[in-house]
Amino acid sequence: TVYELPTGLTPTGMDLGSNNFENLQDPKVAIIGGSGTSSYEVGETWHLMDQRYHMPLTILESDELARAELDRYNVIVSSGYSMSDAAAENLKTWVSEGGTLIVYRNALHWAKSQGFANIEYAGADEDETENADIETDVRPYINQGPDSGAEYIGGTIFNAKLDLT
Repeated sequence: TVYELPTGLTPTGMDLGSNNFENLQDPKVAIIGGSGTSSYEVGETWHLMDQRYHMPLTILESDELARAELDRYNVIVSSGYSMSDAAAENLKTWVSEGGTLIVYRNALHWAKSQGFANIEYAGADEDETENADIETDVRPYINQGPDSGAEYIGGTIFNAKLDLT
């Protein structure tokens, strides 16, 4: 079963990532990388799992996903936006057999289009949901650089201590 979450915060009860959750026993995690994915997003997840959580992580090439033996993993993470129909079918079979698929960023639209989940975007009416990928806010070309820089979220996570005195 696939469940979509708009946020990790909950109106009542524990938030996702809370210390009150029980840890998974022996998680075997893979992330989909390669064509159709962002090296920054894959690297961000890889770094987080490896350095912060000390959890081994396998990077599955998206081009090899159709033939990959997914049963050795119990969690697969994807931020990518495309893969072959055969790869998607292999992933669907794996999910139906109990695998946990975590999608974020561009993979949300992909998961919806492939029928993995019935995702509805919060606050969007039906017309907006159908055209969620279409940019409706036309901006002057001269502002393209500053605007895109202001909207860019880098793929690096830092753990830092600041002395603000």
